Formats: sequence, structure tokens, C-alpha cells
Amino acid sequence: MIRVELWLDRAECLVRLRSHGHAPGAAGTNTVCAAVSALLGSSARLLAAQSDLKIDGTADREGELELVVSACPSHRQPWLGGVTGLLLQGLEDIARGYPDQIRVSVTRGVLGIPETPLHRKEQKGDQDGT
Repeated sequence: MIRVELWLDRAECLVRLRSHGHAPGAAGTNTVCAAVSALLGSSARLLAAQSDLKIDGTADREGELELVVSACPSHRQPWLGGVTGLLLQGLEDIARGYPDQIRVSVTRGVLGIPETPLHRKEQKGDQDGT
């Protein structure tokens, strides 16, 4: 099962995304897995390509993605809100059609960056000077 968690701020803009797991079946044969991978990967690359956003992320293992949007200028919030809306709509559409293969959870109204393994690594490095 693919599990996708999104955290949105009060403006409905993405703050954090975490995805892990696989849809059932042999690697490369599941269309749900392919659709989710394409949607998440394209969104992550689009966000990372924006020089005025601060994006941190990891995809250390197959089937795992973590992304944090730690800074977005106010004039770019409508754009980020549009990207967030498209990503969320696509994931929810897939989950509605294939509820046994993907679960999407959304936390709205987040203030700041929710604690993440990715974020903890950065904080640890900041504290010990590495």
C-alpha cells in the first residue's frame, strides 16, 4: 500500500509531503504505483526548480519521498497553492479509484514546519557544527 501524507498551511500551500510504500504487484507492472510516482516526482522536480523557494527533500530508497517547503515568498503563494491543489486533487482521485492501493492523509492549518526525520538531521548537523 502507498501512503501519502501532506501537511498544508493556512493558505492551503504545501509545507511537507511524505510518501512511502508500494502498490501490490511486481515492480513496474502496477499502473497506480506508476501514476503516483509520476505525480509525486513531477511535483517534487517542479518545486525544486524554483530558485526563490527553499525546498529540502530526500528519496533515499525506492518507494520513499520526503519533501519540505521551508520558505516561500508571499508573492509566490498563489503559485504554490496551485501546485498543491493539483497534487492533492490528483492523489485524491487516484485514492478514490483505488482505495485498497493508496491512502492519502492531509493535515491542514499547519504553522511552521512539522517535525520530520529530514528536518531532525538538519537540526542535529546545525547543533554539532557539521
